[in-house]
Amino acid sequence: MALTTLPTAYGPVRGYVHEAPGAEAGAVMVGGVGNDVDGPGGSYVRLAEALREDGCTTVRVSYARTGDLMRSVDDVLGALDWLAQHGVGRSVLVGWSFGGAVVIAAGAGHGGVAGVATLATQGYDTAQIQSVAPRSLLLVHGTADSVLSWSISQSLHRVARPPKRLELLDGAGHDIAGHEDRFESLVLEWAVPLLGIPPVRRAPTW
Repeated sequence: MALTTLPTAYGPVRGYVHEAPGAEAGAVMVGGVGNDVDGPGGSYVRLAEALREDGCTTVRVSYARTGDLMRSVDDVLGALDWLAQHGVGRSVLVGWSFGGAVVIAAGAGHGGVAGVATLATQGYDTAQIQSVAPRSLLLVHGTADSVLSWSISQSLHRVARPPKRLELLDGAGHDIAGHEDRFESLVLEWAVPLLGIPPVRRAPTW
């Protein structure tokens, strides 16, 4: 799959598009300061393909300026704009590490966003956490994360407004190595009902 440049109202946005023909539901996924568009252990690629099978178009965004929060938020907003241009009216956002702050800021107050999910999010630049509601919020964090403590997600969950959910991956580090299946299952279980798409019956991963 080739990196694509998407024309948007926020300027050109680079990303990998997993397109489901005729999709009315979408997802945008972003990584951390390392700009890992595949997600931890390739989880974003697998999630995007699973969602595509369910009839959802996903954009895995590659930041224009890594580590620049406001520009990165514009990248996500641009991806949402591109999805809207292509008939998608309802989307979820997923962000890992630095990307957690990006999707919180991008999702807060956005009418086309049904939910915001973070993995091992940073706490800095997350002041808009209360404005994510009434969109659904899913916070996932490993209890053995030595880069960004799980207490960050716990604190954000405490101040966020419902609907909200905190899931701790016991023993998982920042890259959730060995826990990718659980993370992917959590995201799919959360996202599919929000997007109003019928889930494809999949074989168990255990």
